[in-house]
Amino acid sequence: MMFGLAALIPLVLLGAVAGLDVVSFPQAMISRPIAAATLAGALMGHPARGLIAGAMLELFALEVLPVGAARYPDHGPGAVGAVLAVVLIGRHQLWLGVALGLVLATVGSWSLRWLRRANSRAVAGSSAALQALVPGILGRLHWAAFRRDLARSIALTALAIGAGWA
Repeated sequence: MMFGLAALIPLVLLGAVAGLDVVSFPQAMISRPIAAATLAGALMGHPARGLIAGAMLELFALEVLPVGAARYPDHGPGAVGAVLAVVLIGRHQLWLGVALGLVLATVGSWSLRWLRRANSRAVAGSSAALQALVPGILGRLHWAAFRRDLARSIALTALAIGAGWA
């Protein structure tokens, strides 16, 4: 099965939305592995493979309760790459895709930690403007944090797709 650039763009967009869904927006459970993987499988014409890979990844994700400042994996973008691997390799090598998804979820955890630190630095750097109640400062900080999360999600998805392709 061959995938061209045009076929990868929807996967990158799905992974980006799944990554944003963890923290920023819309928090509609798209980031859950079963949802992201099933949608990725459907985009590739293999919804059943996506569902099976997503269900396996979901079993690992169920133990994580994302509350407070807890560190938790970002399964969504990794699930997209895992399904790509399962589709390209074949369903008999499902374990490879699932293992890849778990590794990528851990990388996602590190990227979320980076994002939180970057957002904290941005707020600390704007403390004078925040204390002075500069008009629009909260909106600018919010949109900058959203753009950082979008860039993080796209990069993580691109890594996942590249790893799934490899």
